[in-house]
Amino acid sequence: MGAMRAEWVLVRFHGRGVVRASWRMLTPIMGAIAVGAGLNSDPAQWLAMIAGVDQPWPALAIWIGLAWLLARWTAPRLAHAAHGFLRHLPASASEHRRAQWCALIAAQLPAYVGLSAVWIAATLAGHAASVWSWCSLPIAAIAIASLTLRAVQVAPTATRWRASRWPLSLVINARASGGLCLPSAMLAPLPIAAAALFARHEPAGAPIVALAARLAGVMALSIAVAGSAETLVQHRPWWSWSRSLPETPQLRIRVDALWAGVWATPAALAMLILFPWQAWPVLLAWPCLALVAAGAIRDLGLAATGTRTLWIGGFIAATIALWPVAAVLALPGAWLAHRLAVARDRALRVSLWDERTAPVEDAA
Repeated sequence: MGAMRAEWVLVRFHGRGVVRASWRMLTPIMGAIAVGAGLNSDPAQWLAMIAGVDQPWPALAIWIGLAWLLARWTAPRLAHAAHGFLRHLPASASEHRRAQWCALIAAQLPAYVGLSAVWIAATLAGHAASVWSWCSLPIAAIAIASLTLRAVQVAPTATRWRASRWPLSLVINARASGGLCLPSAMLAPLPIAAAALFARHEPAGAPIVALAARLAGVMALSIAVAGSAETLVQHRPWWSWSRSLPETPQLRIRVDALWAGVWATPAALAMLILFPWQAWPVLLAWPCLALVAAGAIRDLGLAATGTRTLWIGGFIAATIALWPVAAVLALPGAWLAHRLAVARDRALRVSLWDERTAPVEDAA
């Protein structure tokens, strides 16, 4: 009975932490589905396509890839919790592995909820959706959890510092977050892919296709920048010892903006390849979004970083989608965002530090 209780405690602890992290991705998933249905001339056909009614394998591959990205995104967070005080609980190694395995399955629930919503909507629209495509994702989730479990069981280790010619702030960002920003960078081009699928069902050169491309392009950049900035906040302290180095606030802001913006490169390349004629207003908004994210990092609140960047990115996306010429205003907007971010960096004080809102890594 004691062993079962310890294992149940582990399952609840890991499950709650992973669900809080992964379910934040449910909103952009459902938002992409709703935007694609709203921009398509035949929403029922759009739902049937992503539900895999006619061609189940391509749609299923997309949903399985999304589930794998969710599992890989939550695995580092689960690893930090798995190698802490939980190791002192009266639980065996197999019980720890089973709890982590269940948590990785729970991390993929947003993909399953999205597929279920699309499958039900396609069925209500009159399409004969296959139950097999709906039941295949849980089977794939079990396999993905088993393959990702190894990344959780490897304890996070400290990396030795070496001399570098790069700015120290950039080196700290790379060592702190590194490849953890990759999932958000890979998820970002999904709105552009949805816009490309929408363009296939519309006449060539239609104004609504250009509008959808610009909207999807700016939102893709916003998702990548917001995700990398939030990952940086989670794994790098706000008030670190590096602030005592001879670095100006302008340099710190530019380094953080460069780090957050570079992860939007896959989305920018996807925009250049799929919609080359609509890429210029989207690329003009890139520096402004990166500087907005750099300023949001200075807010003493983890949830505010990505949320603020996405809100401002959504406003910029809607403006550029309706009036492409307004993208020229993103250049003075980048200057204003830089000034505001520098002011926030200078306003940081040690007295504003609150360990109750700090990430787990800072408390250690």
